[in-house]
Amino acid sequence: MQTPVELKINQTKAKLIQLVRENQLGITINRMIVNELLSQLEHEEFMMLQQMQQEQNEEENDQTGA
Repeated sequence: MQTPVELKINQTKAKLIQLVRENQLGITINRMIVNELLSQLEHEEFMMLQQMQQEQNEEENDQTGA
């Protein structure tokens, strides 16, 4: 049995595969789209990590009284 996360991953993967097959844009264009999505996800991850680090630093400063 799949976990909810595994299920969501497989559902998303299936939708992306279906979209690629149906959009008739060709391999190169679809690869460009996937690369753009990956870049966007990496950017979002970086922003989230920065925010988490900033929040952690603020908590540490609050605890030390600085």
